[in-house]
Amino acid sequence: MTPPSVEERRYVLSGYGATRTTAVVRVVTYQRPARIRRAAAALAVAWAAALVSVFIPLAHFVLVPGFLVAGLVAFRARLGAQDVAIDGRGTCPDCGQEQALDVKGRWQVPRAVTCRACQRGLTIGAASG
Repeated sequence: MTPPSVEERRYVLSGYGATRTTAVVRVVTYQRPARIRRAAAALAVAWAAALVSVFIPLAHFVLVPGFLVAGLVAFRARLGAQDVAIDGRGTCPDCGQEQALDVKGRWQVPRAVTCRACQRGLTIGAASG
């Protein structure tokens, strides 16, 4: 069983102006067996919640089907998520503020983020050399 690999990747961070900066994103890469385990765990948690919800009067009419469907959606999402971002840092090209970037979750480029200081929209683009 191969553990997931974590690597730092560098990308171009752009805003409204012509200035570009660099964003560094830590990405975990899961191989197929690890993705299957993660997906099965998400499915098990959601279906366990559905089982517990059976005993809640009236609410179980909504909760049980909701958890069953949510489990299938989470299973499919985790099964397809080979690259998952765990954190990122960068300097806003518009205001110059160094900050943590909100990039957690399934990783794909380009990715839209918001500067926490000036509230402008930023784009994490193609990998920088």
